[in-house]
Order: sequence, then structure tokens, then C-alpha cells
Amino acid sequence: MNQRTIYLFLTLLFGASQMTGQGFLPVQNSSEYQILIDLNSRENDQVNVQVVPPVMHSDTVIYNMPAMVPGTYKVYHFGRFITDLKAFDMDGKELTVNQLNTDQWAIIPGNRLYRIAYKVDDSYDGENNDIFSPAGTSIDEDVYLLNLFGFVGYFEGKKSQPFRLKVSKPKDFYGVTSLTSVSRNSDLEEFSAPDYFTLHDCPILYSVPDTASLDVAGAKVVVGVYSPTGALTADETMEQVKPLFTAAAKYLDGSLPTDRYTVLIYGMPANSMTLGFGALEHHTSTVVNVPDIKGPFMGKMVRDITAHEFFHIVTPLNIHSEYINDFDFMDPKMSKHLWLYEGVTEYNSIIMQVQDGVKTGDEFIEEIAEKAESAADFNEDIPMTVASEFALTYFEDQYLNVYQKGELVGLCLDLELRRLSDNSMGIEDLLMKMMDTYGKDTFFLDEDLFDILTDLSYPEIREFFARYVEGAEPLPMEELLSLAGIEYQRKMPYSTITAGKFKLRYNTTTERLMVTELDPENPFSRELGIQVGDELIEWDGKEVSPSTFADIVNEWRDKVEAGDKVKVTVLRTDESGDQKKMKLSGHATYVLAFKEHTIQWEQEPTTEQKEFRNQWLNQ
Repeated sequence: MNQRTIYLFLTLLFGASQMTGQGFLPVQNSSEYQILIDLNSRENDQVNVQVVPPVMHSDTVIYNMPAMVPGTYKVYHFGRFITDLKAFDMDGKELTVNQLNTDQWAIIPGNRLYRIAYKVDDSYDGENNDIFSPAGTSIDEDVYLLNLFGFVGYFEGKKSQPFRLKVSKPKDFYGVTSLTSVSRNSDLEEFSAPDYFTLHDCPILYSVPDTASLDVAGAKVVVGVYSPTGALTADETMEQVKPLFTAAAKYLDGSLPTDRYTVLIYGMPANSMTLGFGALEHHTSTVVNVPDIKGPFMGKMVRDITAHEFFHIVTPLNIHSEYINDFDFMDPKMSKHLWLYEGVTEYNSIIMQVQDGVKTGDEFIEEIAEKAESAADFNEDIPMTVASEFALTYFEDQYLNVYQKGELVGLCLDLELRRLSDNSMGIEDLLMKMMDTYGKDTFFLDEDLFDILTDLSYPEIREFFARYVEGAEPLPMEELLSLAGIEYQRKMPYSTITAGKFKLRYNTTTERLMVTELDPENPFSRELGIQVGDELIEWDGKEVSPSTFADIVNEWRDKVEAGDKVKVTVLRTDESGDQKKMKLSGHATYVLAFKEHTIQWEQEPTTEQKEFRNQWLNQ
């Protein structure tokens, strides 16, 4: 009996999976990882992590932290948050560790490896806070956001082994997650995952619990909220998201493609908004980072974000190519079909709400117009497939268009399918056929997608993809929207009172809107004398804020006459850094403007158009 066998025998004999005085010392076996994340060890926004891998047999083994994870479309290098990584054998003797690069460590001799230990820093603080917040990690006295790919990696060649995760936590904290729970008590919670993909795919939010749950179409939906000010609550959030899950079940033929779904809401203070707000999708959950403020617009924001992330259950989590099916965390390959994974997902998340009455038809066409305007800001000569495939390299600055033009592709594909089928087949029907054929555990070849979708629908659809997705022809929105009695114009001239032509951004420090760009040739801007860097305080006597500015200016524009004097108060910083209020004034002026991408209901739609619209939008 060798030394390792004797150790395992004695450990089993005394039944000690964690031996007092020796830290984390579970019985090592040949099948699974055993991990401890110790939240109680928090110091300087770091926590200790220990990993006991399956028994290794190689002279050299390599520990990987992901360079990139699905849904982020950016290489983040999560290994940079790992420090002081050490490896030990059964006797506690330290083994040789060589860091190969940012995300990989070689351990020698690997066949003696029992345990590795290291510290993990969070991404929300310090110099490394360039990670989009829903994909990041938070280690704080009041909250821990465990996007587990930021805490736990895997050994080369051992990505498919099961994981058993223990989290030592503060007594009054609770972990909200879709990860399978093994046991929970006041000090320790234990979870299991069949492989690394599942482990990385199930974030955990630890804080003083604020949760709500709901059963929808056979699925349990759980909302967990962290809100430092109390502005956001689980009950109120559930009221906002409940209608979208009901609508999704109807849209997906009466059921949801999961038996559980977890929405983790992380309320962020205004000074943290530089990390971005939004969400990251997972198979059975989503992390949603939003401003920690109360207001009616917050409910709509949370609902719309959650709707998009939930619909990722269909694309790409149930319908995906080989690049998603066996995701390479270290050297990812990008699919040509981000237009499907993001754009069609966004379209589905909106259309299902319209069909179920959660959104109005007016809201729908307004959102489509906004997407068309946003898409026009990108290079229209780059096909969607090319922008997708090279999103990490040549066309990194274009990838966001998969959300904008990608949604318009989904819109036009839906309408084209309905036109060809006499309104009996829409995009949801096509996707359901894809799910029946493929699903979570099967994949299609990236190169074959267009042919597959054509085989499942109509021959004419292949030409649609060739012209508008593989090619860069403008989408036929005029023709297709007209089927439903909707008028679309790419560019429409009109006369309006100008409010100046300048761009604004939110200054998180002063919590005011700041001018970042302006048109010096605009007559009102020129007379007003407004400058880049000015922060808006009052407009025509009314105090403005980021949430009220648009309404105040629109109300002013509706009542003002050409020639009326307009007063604007700004805060201006001079060259020495001193700030003072400036009272500016100008005269209201009419200008000829062009409104691009206008969408409106036709005044006298035909009977056929009304019928088409009703079957499509339920309007």
C-alpha cells in the first residue's frame, strides 16, 4: 500500500472530508474536482480558493483560467485576477509551479498533485476594472458576485469531469443560483456540476437574501436582488418580469425550454456605471447589472434586459454551432452567426411581448426605428457574417451591430417567412423546428446554417441570406413592413425648432449631462455659445437631469415660437479647473432637418394588411 493509498484509507476511516486544523483536505478521487471558495477569508477584496482535482497521472499538468467566456465577445483573461498560486502533494509539500502566461500554470510533478491554493481578486475594483460588469466578479463586505469563471478554472484535458463546490460564507448570507444544491447550512453551502461548462455557466449571488419565486409553465423562476440602497426589491422585480415569462411560454408553444431560471439583479451605485450595465446570459440564469435607483423606467429596463437574456435559451444555448457546443475557453473561435445569437434573440424578446400585450404596437415600431437608426452608425458595407466571424479582431468596432442590424435581420426574416407561407409560419416556428432537430446537446456546422434553415422553410430563404446576411444589401424593410400596413422611410425631410445639435453623456461624478460634441454651424448652438465640456443645469428656466432632459426639451419645442428668447444655464470649467455657472441665451430658430428611419402605421391599411398585422402582432 503506497503513501497516497494509506492517506486516503485513513481519511475514509475517520470520515473526515475536511480535517480540523489542516484546512481543506477532502478525499481525492479519480473522477471529480473538489473546490472550496472561502468568502470569510476576504481581505483587500481578495478571497482564498482551494482546488483538489481528480487524481493526475502526467508528469506535468496545466491549470487553466478562461481567457474568454461565451456571450462576452471579448478576451478578458481571467487569470490576471489570480495571485499566489501554489500546489501541494499529499504531505503538504509544495510542488513546482511555473506560470506559462496570464491564464495558465504548469505544475510539476503533476502525478503527485493533491491540491492547489490561490487568492482571487475581484474585477469591480482597482486597475483591472475593464470587464463588463455582468461578466465580472464582486468581493465586498455586503455582496459577493461569483461569476465562477473568475474563481475556478480546470486542468488541461479534464474539462468534462464533475465538480463539487463548497462555499464558506457569512452566516446571514444566502447564495442565489441555478447550480444544483447538495447541502446548505449557516456556514457552508455545497453545489455540484457535471462539468466545467455547467459550473462556469451558473453564477452565484451572495448577500443578505432578498428573493422571490414563481412557477411558470412548469419552470421555477427565481429572482435574487442585491440593492445597497433598497431601491430595488425582489418582489417588485418579479412583478416586472413575470409577464415576459408568461409571454415567452406562449410564444414557445406553451412551455419553457428549462425547468428553472434564475435572475440575479445587482444594483450598482452611479459611480460604478463606468463598468457598464446590462446582462450576461447563461443556460438557466442571467446576471443583470442596473443602476441602484428607483423609478418607473427601471422596471422596463429590467424587463427588457431579462427578456433578451432569457431568449438566449433558444439561441445559442439550444441552437448553436460547433464553436458554442465545445467552447474553447483559452483560444475561442467566433461563429459567423452572431446575428442569430444576439440579433434574432433581441427580436424574439420584443415580438413575444408585443404578441402577448406586454408591449404596445406603438412601442414596437418605435424600437424598430431606434434599431434602424443605431445600425446606420455602423459600416453598412460589412456583411453580418463577416462582422460576426471577425468580432474579436478586424471588426471589433462593428460587433455591436449584431444587436442592431441583427435584430432587423430577424424582423425581415420573420416577415419574409410569413409572406412565403401566407402568414402560417414565422421565425419562432422555424426556430422550434431547429430545436427539435438539434437542441442543447447537439450542434450544427457553422457553414451549414443557411442551408439548414432553407431546408426547414422555403427555397427563397437561401436568397434572402445570400443578399442580406452574407451580402451587404440594404434590408427590404419598406416592402416587408408594408405587408402589415406599416410605412417605413429611410430619410424624411421636416421643419423643426432646433434645440442645438450636440451630443451628451452622463457625468457619474457630478450626476449631470455634459456636452461632448456639438455642431458649431447649427444656428442655435452658435448663438447660444455652448461649449464642449459644459454641464447642463437649466433649460428655459427648468432644472434638468438625465431622466428629465428629453421631456423638458420636447415640451419646450412644442410651445416655443421662432424668435422667442431661450435661456440655458450651464456649469463651465475654465482652463485652471475652476467651475462657474454661465447663463446663455439664444433665439428659437426653425431649421430643415431630416429624420432617418421613420416608421408609422399607414392611415388607411387594406383588409389584407390588417389581417396580416393581426396574425403577426396580435394587434
